[in-house]
Amino acid sequence: MFCDVGGVILDESFYASLLSQAMRDALSKEGIGVTEQQMAATIDRCVRTFVPGLRRALAWRFTKPDIEKSDRIADRVRESLAQWGEKNARRLTPGIRDVLAFLSESFVLVLAGNAPSRTKNVLAELEVLHFFAEPEVSEDIGLSKPDTRFFEYLLRKHDLKPEEVVMIGDRLDNDIIPAKVLGMRTVLLKTGLYAILDPRTPQEIPDATVTTVRELPGAMAQLTQPQPG
Repeated sequence: MFCDVGGVILDESFYASLLSQAMRDALSKEGIGVTEQQMAATIDRCVRTFVPGLRRALAWRFTKPDIEKSDRIADRVRESLAQWGEKNARRLTPGIRDVLAFLSESFVLVLAGNAPSRTKNVLAELEVLHFFAEPEVSEDIGLSKPDTRFFEYLLRKHDLKPEEVVMIGDRLDNDIIPAKVLGMRTVLLKTGLYAILDPRTPQEIPDATVTTVRELPGAMAQLTQPQPG
């Protein structure tokens, strides 16, 4: 079982408001005033269009055609988010520790997250890292989702075939679509900033969809039960 980090293991219910505030503050320093409602609407439009790199896409929406200003704002927001992370302790998605403990009894759990290497220290402090086999994240691997090579690396490392794996993630674009391209089964945790995304084609429909992590054991049992005949 491949498992995303942010939004599945680590709680990211705060992220939309944090990003909105950081972006509006950065724009304000450049003399660009944006209301909370305007920012929320712009974030919604960017997410719905499957835009890669949300932070830079948002900066560009309010500064084009000034590339230098757009880059300055995007970098300022990145620094602001990093500073927030240094000052504030991350917390687990409610219920996920018990879910991981239960699933680890039946499945090999593999981290499959876009995250800096230090995130593993956070997971260790929160007492969930030990549930995962030889954990690595994108910074360790040198590849990140939605690049299918990220998933191919994990498959090779753990000697798994795509059809043997269920990918669990909270993003249709980064988690579900590339996993399905490779032939994995998928579970979408429909929550947070990216919950508004809908499949654009039947091929992008997750094999199962849940709205809380407590539903994951049931979804995994349904997807991995032996097929008749």
